[in-house]
Amino acid sequence: MLALGPLTNIARLILEKPEAASRIGRIIAMGGVVHEAGNVGPRSEFNLWADPEAAAVVVSSGLPLVLVPLDVTRQVRATRDFAEALSATGMPLAAMVADLIESYFETTTHRQSRPLHDPCVMLFALAPELFRLEDLRLSVSTGSTEEAGALTIGEKGTLVQVALGVDGSAVLDLLSAKLTAI
Repeated sequence: MLALGPLTNIARLILEKPEAASRIGRIIAMGGVVHEAGNVGPRSEFNLWADPEAAAVVVSSGLPLVLVPLDVTRQVRATRDFAEALSATGMPLAAMVADLIESYFETTTHRQSRPLHDPCVMLFALAPELFRLEDLRLSVSTGSTEEAGALTIGEKGTLVQVALGVDGSAVLDLLSAKLTAI
């Protein structure tokens, strides 16, 4: 199961239909931040912050889980040259993605590249060997404070696989290859 946003729906499945949830082979989720600064709080990333209680349910569920946090997604960066190369292929899907990437540049100034957060989930599913995983015992801060959704490493946490390294250029090459394949 690939998760690109808050984990509300997966948490509901775990709580309301545990027999169905037990059939999930693995969840790969874009979310959290481990060693870097968050994007909505000092230690909080948007997807876990938006519903920290759901994130806590999913993380503590014991289901096979791979988190792809900002620590990694910020290392997979699209440049204008990357977008132009996609567009130049003439492939409709590649051109559409190039337009999306270009729109990121229109919303910011003086940026040389933009992180590709959500695509990292699919790219991990396709080529996990391009990512470095660590097993960490994690818990999720709940509530409405600025710490909501923050991940904490500690003995009382649940063992989760966390992507903490990536071959960014190889991941971009894979993305380009998949978007331009006939």
